[in-house]
Amino acid sequence: MNPPLWQWLVRKRVTLANIGLVLVLVIGSGYLGREVLRFNPFARTFQVTVDLANSGGLLPGDDVTFRGTRVGKVRDVRVSGDGIAAVAAIDAGTKIPMGGTVRVGRLSAAGEQYLDFRPDADTGPYLTDGSTVARSRTSVPVPIQNVLTHMSGLISGMNPDRLDVVINELDKAARGRPGRDAQYDRRDQRGHGRADQSAAADPSADRESRGHRRQGATVCARGRRARCR
Repeated sequence: MNPPLWQWLVRKRVTLANIGLVLVLVIGSGYLGREVLRFNPFARTFQVTVDLANSGGLLPGDDVTFRGTRVGKVRDVRVSGDGIAAVAAIDAGTKIPMGGTVRVGRLSAAGEQYLDFRPDADTGPYLTDGSTVARSRTSVPVPIQNVLTHMSGLISGMNPDRLDVVINELDKAARGRPGRDAQYDRRDQRGHGRADQSAAADPSADRESRGHRRQGATVCARGRRARCR
């Protein structure tokens, strides 16, 4: 006879399976929202305004880091006078010392930008809500369009005829002609010179090598006569 608890579980198995599925979905959604999408409606932050010469590609929603560690997000990027003001929403409890530099960095040449605080001290005073970082303490990367413009000017200033000469010479060097043949000739000459020097230094070795060559010639001559017969 089955116990009453088992009988109740059998009767309610469909309901219990649905409840378990809902719990898994809720826990999975919470994890994705908190850890992946970084959505936390209960988070407390304080705002710091960073005065930049230009945006450097920085956009709202980009990460704010403290010596490489994520501590918040960029809440707003707006025009301010002749520059750009970036408002950083930093997690409450984060102590970032004043001083040092604040730079706009890139994860790659064409990747996502981030705002990185790099103070030159580990003690206070610390940034608080409403603090402002002066433009003289900030740096932004060189825009990609400026790099492409400079590269275009460099390429257009090249002489095509001279460039063809350089390419042809590199091709010859890669194929090893004619320099490689001359190098082999020099090596052969060095080898013959060393052999002659060895023979002159050791006459007995030279006579022995000549005897081996004569013996080999005699064997070859006998072989030829045998095949003719």
